[in-house]
Amino acid sequence: MASMPTLVSIMRAHVQAVFRSDGGLPAHIDEQQRRLETAIRDARLGHHMSHILHSLADHRSRADEPFELFVLGEGKFGKSTLVNALLGYRIAPTDFTPKTWCFNRYVATDVPAPDVRVFVSEELRERQECNHLRQWLSRPVGSFRGLEEYRVGQADALQLAEEEENRVRATHNRPDAYWSPIMEMEWTVPADRAIVPGIRLVDTMGINQDVAVPKSHQHYLRWQYERADAVLWLVSYDRLNAAATRTQLLEARRYAKVVYLLITRWDKAANKECLAARAEELYGSLCSAVLPISALAALATQGLLAEPTSRDEREFAAKCRGLGPEALRELSGFDALSEALQRFLDGRQRTIRNAQMYSALRQKGREFRRVATQVREDARANIALFRELQARLREVNDRCTQEIQEHLNEALERWLGEMETRLAQLTFVSRHSADALMGADRVDGEFRQIQESLALQIEQQFAGVVQWAASSERCYKASEFGPTGAVEAVALTASVAVPEVRLDITCFSPTRFEPPPPSGFLDMVVGALQSAWDWLLSMLNSEHGQDELNKLRNEIRVSWTQELERAVRNARLHLVSEVSQICYSLGKDFEQQYNRSGGDIVHQTCIDRISAVLDRPIVEPVLISVPLRLMRHYRWRN
Repeated sequence: MASMPTLVSIMRAHVQAVFRSDGGLPAHIDEQQRRLETAIRDARLGHHMSHILHSLADHRSRADEPFELFVLGEGKFGKSTLVNALLGYRIAPTDFTPKTWCFNRYVATDVPAPDVRVFVSEELRERQECNHLRQWLSRPVGSFRGLEEYRVGQADALQLAEEEENRVRATHNRPDAYWSPIMEMEWTVPADRAIVPGIRLVDTMGINQDVAVPKSHQHYLRWQYERADAVLWLVSYDRLNAAATRTQLLEARRYAKVVYLLITRWDKAANKECLAARAEELYGSLCSAVLPISALAALATQGLLAEPTSRDEREFAAKCRGLGPEALRELSGFDALSEALQRFLDGRQRTIRNAQMYSALRQKGREFRRVATQVREDARANIALFRELQARLREVNDRCTQEIQEHLNEALERWLGEMETRLAQLTFVSRHSADALMGADRVDGEFRQIQESLALQIEQQFAGVVQWAASSERCYKASEFGPTGAVEAVALTASVAVPEVRLDITCFSPTRFEPPPPSGFLDMVVGALQSAWDWLLSMLNSEHGQDELNKLRNEIRVSWTQELERAVRNARLHLVSEVSQICYSLGKDFEQQYNRSGGDIVHQTCIDRISAVLDRPIVEPVLISVPLRLMRHYRWRN
């Protein structure tokens, strides 16, 4: 059975065969990259994934670019001092570093440029009304990754960086926090002293900065990390157990990055052997090499500490004044770092770069699927929510209409029954006060109360639908996405309406009855009271008097029945019409809000389009995950 070193050698040969190319990307990787670009465009997700499209275009353009190192670590771990030592020049200020808002790329070149390249997000600049930038950034000279490029002299660039740093610090952690639209500044230095000829270093914000980084900067940080050939990960000797370091290193493994863990400020460490063993134990399996370094010792070796400018530099100069060049060089750890970088560059840079690009491509493929799946689910959820709103609205409309019918019919039957009861109580003597006996005013008042009660119930039922629709749990989804495809924000209220019944009260006003006095009554003598009373009693017991009473009852019955039915019918028509009007109004409001999220055609087309794209292969594995995992474990050392 083959030994582990032999197996690793076989695996390494396999990976090199997969990712080797004479120039540019290997054909199979380029093909999969084009498939991903096509998938993003076919799914119409370019607005969500413009950063991925920029990165994919950058993969092709940088296939033959110089070696680039990404300097990353927790804040105040000596990143700028290390950058100066790696370049052999004091270009990154150690007393002031714009580490919380901007990326700084330092390029070692044979012919340094007199100007600094400044890349600006014009969208962020306009949103924050950055008028103060006009004195430095007047006219762009080009564009890159959607950013405008400006050229600024080095002295002005330092002033610009200081101004932006002060503004960011002044609003730190405030709701109106200022975020500089300057995404990157590129500085050049002579290449004669650099640890690797033609090296390019990217100095970034510290990973433990207590700042809510905007999404645009998160995407840019991810892109910068993807394009780096190797990562110098800084951990201070006294913070080897930093949780952020382990978490971020685990994330870095997803990109197949060559990571060198640098234990900084090694000159201050007391028990160096124990610390080195502990660092190897903690991080040895997560990176390509664990290297203790002292950037200050490297600066001293290069003669750059003749005039110390910071407290750390003065302390180091006082402490190590008696050390010779060899001792300083050994303390710096730069020989081991240079050897590791040279070994990395020795014929394997292109292969590893292609492997890293493929790994990043796989991550982008996963991100695309996460985003596409979420957008499709948003569309399905929006359609389902609108359908449920329509169903609830129809249900309330039917329920209100039924309640109107039931309440008014019940009231009508009750009033007709009361009418018959009161008509039976009507006598020939009481016929002059028939209106009072029938209680028309009471019925009219009760009729008004019933209409008002129904109107209130209608408002409450429709208000319940609106309240349900306007809750935070039921919004049309329009997801925004973080740098890894994670959902960051959703919300579009399903309704903003306020239902109100315009009640036009229907009155009950039956005919008023004033029957004429008995025949011959006016001819009687007013003073003949006794005769008149006897005559009246005789009339009450006569058939003529009973006929007159029945006639009056029929007239009242017909009048009341007709008026009650008319009033109830009008009230029913008005209330049902109001229900229909509110239902129509809310339906239009629901539809308007729904259309703001896209509407039926847009959502269904989105679902069909994305489903078709997700059903086809995009970024496929090339049977190298196991070899890469083994080689990461052995850290490419053999």
